[in-house]
Amino acid sequence: MHRASIYSIFVIMENIKQVPSLSLPAIPVELGAEVLLEILKFNLRIKSMFVGMEFGQYLIIRLSPNDLLGTFRSEAIRESPVIFRFLYKGVVYGFDTEIQNIVSAPAKIVFLKYPKAIVESKTLTTERHSCNIPGMTMFGNEFVDLSVIDISPEGCRAIIMSVGEALYGLIQVNKIIEIKLQLPRTNESFALKGKIRNLSKDTDRITVGVQFDEMGPDARAKLTQFISALK
Repeated sequence: MHRASIYSIFVIMENIKQVPSLSLPAIPVELGAEVLLEILKFNLRIKSMFVGMEFGQYLIIRLSPNDLLGTFRSEAIRESPVIFRFLYKGVVYGFDTEIQNIVSAPAKIVFLKYPKAIVESKTLTTERHSCNIPGMTMFGNEFVDLSVIDISPEGCRAIIMSVGEALYGLIQVNKIIEIKLQLPRTNESFALKGKIRNLSKDTDRITVGVQFDEMGPDARAKLTQFISALK
């Protein structure tokens, strides 16, 4: 199965339509597939792994050992609304569901209610280009170094290293971010403004997916020129 970053799942969705079904839908997700859970109650989006289901009853999702969701007691998060998304054969699927239960041993496992309907969307053909561009942004009153590891006209994915506990709380989904980039082999820099659409928090880094927004014509021209040089 083709793997797509969580960043790309958010920036490629369009033309959403309801999948018709007279009964409970089949879910075209494979064992071991990367899925995205958006827990609305906590404004939290996390990458997880699909590990099983019982048709019409529940889905089983395995969390990362470092994922904060696994620290919640089952009674505190039970029946919390969730948006479930995954990519299958170039199509993004998603549905609304609820958390039925969560266990922490021997692995962090979440049981989700089986959905009544699925939404699918076509993907855009915009190609993302791998790169390694040093940059800087600001969270609160702190300047933060980062590296942009892939980029397209619609957005980018960046890694923030050496993060502390205080910084974890400042980086949130839907937060506006301005990234100042230093272009390779030149002294030229420019700023890209966008919104954090997804994030993944590990012990030593944070990976953010950013969708560009409100970009000025000069910055757009420099971005287009830079991406052309990557092809």
